This record gives sequence, structure tokens and C-alpha cells, in this order.
Amino acid sequence: MDDELTELRRQLELLRLLTDATAALSGAATPLQVAEVAVEQYERLLGTSSVAVFELRGRDSLDAMTLGGWAQGARDAWTTMPLDAPAPVAEAARTRTPVWTESAAAWRERYPHLVEMLDGYGYRGVFGLPLLAGDELVGALGVGLTEDRTLDAAEREAVTALGAQCAQAVQRARLLQVESEARRTAERFSAMVAALSRSRTPDEVVAAIGEAAASLGASASVVAVRTGDRLDLSGSAGPAPGPLPLDAAHPLSYAVRTEEPVWLARRSELAWRDRSFAASPGAPEVDVAVPMFLDDGATGAIGMVFEGAPPHFSREERRAIRTLAAQCAQALDRARLQQVEHDIAEALQRSLLPVGLPELAELAFAARYLPGTEGVQAGGDWYEVVELDDGRVAMVVGDVVGKGAEAAALMGQLRTALSAALLRGDSPSQALHQLDAFSARVPAARASTAACVLVDRATGALTWASAGHPAPLVVAPDGARLLEGRSGSVLGVGTAAPEPFPEHRFELPVGAVVALYTDGLVERRDEDLDAGLARLVEAGGRSGDRPLDQVVDGLLDDLLGTTGPADDVAVVLCRRTPAPWSLRMPAVAEELGALRREVERWGSACGLHDEQLYDLQIALGEAVANGVEHAYPGGPGEVAVALARRGDGSVAVEVGDSGTWRPPPTDPGHRGRGLAVIHALARDVEVAPGGGGTRVSFRVPPTPDAPPARTWTGQRTWTGQRPSRQDARMEVRADATGPCVVVTGDLDLLGATALRDGLRAVVDAADPGSHLVVDLDGAGYVASAGVALLLDTVERARDRGLTARVAMRPGGALARILAVSGAGDLGAG
Repeated sequence: MDDELTELRRQLELLRLLTDATAALSGAATPLQVAEVAVEQYERLLGTSSVAVFELRGRDSLDAMTLGGWAQGARDAWTTMPLDAPAPVAEAARTRTPVWTESAAAWRERYPHLVEMLDGYGYRGVFGLPLLAGDELVGALGVGLTEDRTLDAAEREAVTALGAQCAQAVQRARLLQVESEARRTAERFSAMVAALSRSRTPDEVVAAIGEAAASLGASASVVAVRTGDRLDLSGSAGPAPGPLPLDAAHPLSYAVRTEEPVWLARRSELAWRDRSFAASPGAPEVDVAVPMFLDDGATGAIGMVFEGAPPHFSREERRAIRTLAAQCAQALDRARLQQVEHDIAEALQRSLLPVGLPELAELAFAARYLPGTEGVQAGGDWYEVVELDDGRVAMVVGDVVGKGAEAAALMGQLRTALSAALLRGDSPSQALHQLDAFSARVPAARASTAACVLVDRATGALTWASAGHPAPLVVAPDGARLLEGRSGSVLGVGTAAPEPFPEHRFELPVGAVVALYTDGLVERRDEDLDAGLARLVEAGGRSGDRPLDQVVDGLLDDLLGTTGPADDVAVVLCRRTPAPWSLRMPAVAEELGALRREVERWGSACGLHDEQLYDLQIALGEAVANGVEHAYPGGPGEVAVALARRGDGSVAVEVGDSGTWRPPPTDPGHRGRGLAVIHALARDVEVAPGGGGTRVSFRVPPTPDAPPARTWTGQRTWTGQRPSRQDARMEVRADATGPCVVVTGDLDLLGATALRDGLRAVVDAADPGSHLVVDLDGAGYVASAGVALLLDTVERARDRGLTARVAMRPGGALARILAVSGAGDLGAG
């Protein structure tokens, strides 16, 4: 009787627990809340805290909604598992029947291969239940027991009944969630789709995907695009050094291969076996991977990285994310097609532009063509520079209405027609008149614009005319301005004006620059054209006497900034360079500084890069100093200097004297480095001694692609200082380790002679074992005579038992002259 009463009370308690569970589950509004309530109710029912609730996602993945109270090892290995996993939870879901392995004996009999694993977790048994709402499998439930226990029929019935209630609660919560989240999810994801629709380039699409992932809580994202048997990666999760193989054990590869999303990417080998994930070299670890689809299948995948565990996306959110991924695939495909069209048109356009510019001694040229922002079809902007038979050069720019390959092809026709007219001898006005007639017969060419300039190589006389195009810019020593004069109408529209394309004239001074450009350089959608032209003039005024490449790049930087042009831009510049320069000077060291100043003025007017001008000063200085020092041992004489800028940008140099050639001594000591320096800096070096004197000739090449930042490669960093004569001086400062000699001014032949005795005195007065520093940080020009003085000083100091070194700015101009003189190690010691 007592046993029956006890059993009745137990069953009543089970019934009460189930009633309480029903009430608790009815208050759960989301599937995740249902899972949390289920953990609490099973803990009350069975007295265990190890309860896991899994949701069926996709066709075959059970992903944990909660793993309340489980050992860490179990949480790591079984957060997600496939339906065919050899474990009770997966088997219960797969067979839709409970798997009662609640004791060690039952576990050992059914899952002998997992006995060691279970012991490691500290459990005696784990049983699994399917979560069935009618005929629908919504998930599964697992319960871990730390003691052997065999549930009787009543307990199993209660456990099963609670599982059925949980399944129904999950299904009900899903329906409620769909209804409550539908509008919010639609609004949330419609904003993401709108951002994708605004994206014009693949990079913009990737950025929009990153923003969408961030709005979902991701800390980083990656976009994988399928190319054959690999995935190319981009995004905010870090750059990949190489592509990801399609067959890699990586969530992104799996999502593309199987066309199934991965909502929990932490797949253990224990649960997933050959479908587990492992780190792939160069690929970021992602927590979620969703395939992107087009009609012919998966084209890639989106990966998301979360801080901690990824969020539990609702079924509605997962559906929306998959729809969004399909939109991403379409956006990427659209952007790639637009990019291909843009690239084809740009390639066609570039193929129709000049492959090179004339190389002339009297005129220097620079040109740039920049396509519009990626995603915008290439336009019809063009330029041309034509050398004419009458000693003049024609410069032309034009802008064809329209975009794409058709505009690029039409641009080629206009360019050819205008060049033919100019080569025939037409003036700018006549050539534009011919182009106007041609455009009138080609509907697509109507309303195109062009500007034409003729420059006389010998005199700088400039003639120009325009067809609806902005006026040329002139940058002269006295400032920058737009040339004044009436423009003709745009091409092909017809005009009754007696002079449809009036010509204007201007004298281009030596050193001045004339620039032609298309409207993409100055036009902005939100401002008047005059504002852009004013910015152009202001930018031109800042260009000064910089090298021509730096002038054109400076204009582009000032006017376009870091964002690049919204529309195509074509720019062509011409500088009138000085005539060849010559000088006869007394063969005395005192004249070397004045020579450098004259060469600096001439080189600046030629637009030489600072690096090339410095090399010219050094090489020329060595050649002249050799004549000053050695040609006239018996009395005064003269040295003749001639400089000429060549069409290729190099400077031809010739230095001559009428003195006596002195062959270099067998052992010159630290002197005799001048010719070595010239050979290091110049090309085509020739030394022609003779009875009537010596002639030294060479060519200083232009600095290849010298950037405005004035940096050499390696140790060749330019400081921005140009040499001008300063008397050499030295100041001795006492230091705890020894004397420090601070040298300022120029260490040329004159300066080295002036400081030689003083430096020797400092060395001779220093205590053996002390440290001598010769500080050249404030020095200017250093010739080989100065290098020889430094070598002599350091050698003398070391012979007297001192340590010695030369201090200078690393990689500066002084370091360069020491390096080419073979004394680059003077800084050591």
C-alpha cells in the first residue's frame, strides 16, 4: 500500500512538473527562449543540469540553441552535428525515436567507439530525444547524466511528453516570430538590398556586403567568388595571400560546393568526421558561411566573423540572409559585367591615344589620361601631340559626347581627322573647321568639343583655337592664367558666324608651360564651371618651376584629390625649355659656387627633376674642378662649360680647358675620385686629352619616374635642398667621449682647402682612445675634394689611436655623394 501511495505521489509530481513546464513554455516568445525554458524544466524533472537543445537547420545539420550545464569538451565538440553523426542526439532526430542510453552499460553497448570520450566529459550516459511537432522534425534534445540511471516507464513518458511540448513551443514561437519580425526584417534587409543596388563596382559591392554583415553583428566579413576550382577572397576579414581551393575543408568552400549555408562553422572532426572544418592557410576563420546563387548555381559565398558565438538567427532571418546572398551574387555579377565593359572601352581608348610624345630639345611634353571612376563607362576624352614639318608642334585635346566603346571608337576617328588636317598645314581654326564638317555628318560626334594649339619650337609663338572647349592654361614665371579669347561652338551643330573658330596668339616665355585639358579635370556636379577653372589656375600657380611630370601630377592631385575623377580626364602639357647654355669662367676655385648658381637657374628653367639637377651639379663640378686644379699649374687660365637639354630629357655636358693634361698618379691616395664620380652619375663619358687642352663630355640621364616626394630608391633620399655656394666653416664642440667637429657650408675644392689645417689640428690635439665625430648634418655641397678631406681626417684619427666617424642624415644627398665616391662606410666606426 505504501509503495502504491509513493508511486502515485511520484506520478502526481511528474504531472505537476509537466503542468508547470507547459505554463513556462507558453510564455517563451522565441525558439531560443523555448530552449532556455526546456533546459530549466528538464533540470527540475531529472535533476541534471546538462541539457542541450538543437535546432534542425537545412537538410542535415543540428545546431545547438543552448548547451546548458555541459562540460566544455562536449560544448566544443558537439555544438553542431550532422544528422548522420554516431551519437544519440543525431540518431534520435534521424530515426524520430528516443535513444535511451542513460547508463554506462547502455552507452557502451550502443556507442563503444565513444566510451572514452564520454568518460573524458565526466558523464555515465547521454540520451537523445527527437523534437517533433506533428510530422515535422524541428530539432532534438540531449540530456547528460553523471550517474548511472535507468529511467522507468513513467519517467520516460514524462521526458517524452515534455519533449513534445518543447517541439510544439518551438513551432509556435517560430510562427509568432515570423509574424512579429516580418516587417522589421523586411525593413532591415531592404536597406541592405538598396545599398547593393547603388554599388557600381565589385569593390563597392564587397563594401556593401561588409556593411550588411556588420548590421547583423559581424565584426568582419569576407566575400569568396568562385573562379574555376578556387575561391578568390576579399573583404574586411583580412587579405588573403592566395585563393582558397574549392575542395578545402573550409566553411566557405563547403558552402559553395554543397550549396548549403553553414550557420555554425565550429565543426569538430569527432561529430562531422570527413565534413569537419580545419584552418586553411591564408583564409580567415569564419563563423557563418552563406552561398551566393545565380541561375547556374553557387557563384561564391559570404563569410561572417563574430566576437564570441555567432547569434542565433531565426528561421525568418536565415531566409532573409539567404535571399540577401542571392542579391549579392546578382550585384557582383552586374558590377563585374560593367567593369568588363569599362575595361574594354578603356583599353580601346588607350589604344587610340598616342603611344609616346615627341622628344625635342626646345619643348618638353607630359600627358596623362585617367578613366572615370570604376563602374562608369569609359568616355571619349583624347589628346594628341603632332610634330609638324614647319618647325611647329600641334597639341590637341578633345571630348566626345557619350560613353563606352562607341565613344572610344568615335574619338579615334576625330583624332585621326584633326591630325590629318594639321599635318596638311591647316591652322588651328582651319583644322577645327574641317573637324566640324566631319562631325556634322556623324550624328554621334555632334556636340563634341576640342582645343588646338600650335607652338613654334624656335620662338615660342603660340596660336590656338577652341570648339566649345575650355581655354588653355599657361603657367609662366609670373604666375598662372587662362588664355583669353572667344571659343567657337561645339562641333557638328552648325553656325552662321563668319569666323566660327577664331584664332588667338600668345608668346610662350622660356620655362613657361601651356596645358590643355578636358572638362573632367575642372567640372563638378555641384558647382559652376568657373569655380573649377579658378581652382585650376590656383593649382597652376603653385607648380612653379617643378619638373613637368610633377606639374601635371600636381594639377591632378590638387583638382581630383584622393577620390579620382568622376569623369574621364585627358591632360597634355608643353614647356618651352631654355636654349643650350655656355660659359667661360676663370679656372679658380672661387668661381665654382657662382657656376653652381647659374646651373641651378638654367636647370630649373628646363624643369629638371631635383635629383637630376643634383647629379648634374655633382658631375659638372667634378669636371670643372679637375680643370681648375690641374690644367694650369703655371698660371691663370679658363674653363669652358656647355650644357644642352636633349629631347629624351637628358643633359649633355661638355667641359674644356686649354691647359696641360696631367695623367692620374699611380697612387692618388684619397684624391682622384672625380672621374669615378662622373662615371657613377653620367653616361657616355669621354675624356679627350690633347696638346691644346682637355675636353670632358658626358650625359646626365633623367631620373626615371622620379616622384614628387623626391625619394631615391634604397639610400638615395633627396632632402629637397638645392646647392648654392656657402663658405665652409667648422665649430669644435667638446663631448664626453671626444671632440665633435660641426661642419657647415660647401666642402668643394675651396672649402676643403679652407678646413684642411683646422681638421688636422683637432685630430692632433685629441687624446688617444677618444672618439672623433665629424658632423655634416648642416653641410651643403660636397665634392670629391671634400670626400678626400673626410677620408684623410678619419684615417689620420685612426692612425693616432682614435675612433672616428662621419655623422650625416641617413639617405640624404651627402650620403649619396659619399656612396658614389666609394666612401659610403665613413659613417661606421
